[in-house]
Amino acid sequence: MTRVSPLPRLIPMSVQRRWFEKVMAAIALLNLGLVVFDLSYIPLRNVYRTIAPNVTEWYGQQFKGITPHPFTVDYLEKVSELETLVAEGGLVASSSERMLTELRTASDAMIAENPFDVANKSGTLERIKELMRRHVEATTGQPYESATEAFNTFWTKEYLSEAGYQSQVQFFNQTIRPLIETNYFRGIGFNGKPANNFIAIDSLFITIFSIELLLRVMVLRRRYPGLKIWDAILFRWYDLLLITPFSLFAPTWLLLRVIPVVTRIKQSKLLNLDPLRQRIVSFLIASVVVELTEFVLIRIINQLQSSIKKGNLAAFLMNDKSQPSQYINLGEVNEISAIAQQVSSTVVDETLPKVRPQIEALLTYTVSTTVTRSPLYRQLGHLPGFNTLIQNTVREIVDSLCETLYGNLDSKEPDAQRAALVKALVENFNQSFRTDLQENHGVEKIEALAFVWLEEIKINYLRQIAIEDEAILQERSRELYAMTRITPKP
Repeated sequence: MTRVSPLPRLIPMSVQRRWFEKVMAAIALLNLGLVVFDLSYIPLRNVYRTIAPNVTEWYGQQFKGITPHPFTVDYLEKVSELETLVAEGGLVASSSERMLTELRTASDAMIAENPFDVANKSGTLERIKELMRRHVEATTGQPYESATEAFNTFWTKEYLSEAGYQSQVQFFNQTIRPLIETNYFRGIGFNGKPANNFIAIDSLFITIFSIELLLRVMVLRRRYPGLKIWDAILFRWYDLLLITPFSLFAPTWLLLRVIPVVTRIKQSKLLNLDPLRQRIVSFLIASVVVELTEFVLIRIINQLQSSIKKGNLAAFLMNDKSQPSQYINLGEVNEISAIAQQVSSTVVDETLPKVRPQIEALLTYTVSTTVTRSPLYRQLGHLPGFNTLIQNTVREIVDSLCETLYGNLDSKEPDAQRAALVKALVENFNQSFRTDLQENHGVEKIEALAFVWLEEIKINYLRQIAIEDEAILQERSRELYAMTRITPKP
């Protein structure tokens, strides 16, 4: 008999290993933060420039291939040179007039050629044009149809002299210059796409996690000699997302690293993510369950309406067996008849014997009341002993009636004649009912009313149910979140 080796015993995590797991989880979290920053750098570059301009410019030049756009740099240099010339010789100097002419020409070229399109910032140029046009209109009090006219007016010595040179240059430097400075030129990488050198940062983390995974595989194989290398790697499958260089071919896939990061944080207990997880799960349940319930109910009502249109309701009411039916009957038993028979059997065998005293009392009261209201009783009621005679007679009649009724109900012998009479009554009732429905167009009216009624339920009640259910589920999710915040006492 072969001996089965016991399952490997779980080894508690030591203090050193706990700190190692926390350090690696922190490194993975740092890597994920850099990934998010890199992916959001281009769309949020203006925001980052406001928070940390020097770091933002350095990162763009080093890892995104971003350099200042030659056109916008030259345009801003012309403005700075104009300020220098005006400070030396004033607006009336020929050098200042020549620089104003160059700025008007450069403004026309900026609007016509749109150098912002390379950085996908055409919206910034439109904002610059709109700001300049409104400013010149407000200053001169005259409407301007185009931003080109506004720029040509702005860069003239007459406008700058009348509107105030210092205030106009201050407006440009505080409002227009920061927007122009956001433009840039981005190089093209070897794959034909915009340059992205994030792999230079990511390679350091890939190396760290590759060495870690290799060490973990070696430890697992030493602990379990029969374990294959691939099985050991699959044991830490989520770490493969940390060592795959997605930035080379699919940068957005780097966000998949949130899976190993969350797993490592939970395993190392670096952060307590249970309240957040409970909150997310309860939010998803509250969002999905309401929509799913509403969808299922609407689907059921639509199916009922479709059955009514196909004439299934009419076929059921008329008991038309000639029409093909998609209803699947499990067995040959008529469930409705069987249910009715079971209910009637329960009523006759169990319920009626228990309420016999109340039935006898009701019958006695009914018969006595009928007799006392008769003309014969009014004429003979004054005779001695007549009331006692009447009461005894009524009691005997009720007792005899109940004994006969309950005796027939308790009889276990089948009564063929009674069964035949009941069957004939039921058949005649059904036939008369169906005939009247056909003659009075009752089936069509019932179908139309049922269809409209279901539509009203779908429009009114289901919407209200969805609103109430969503409110209840949201309140329940808040209760669950509050429960997760309770720390158990040691």
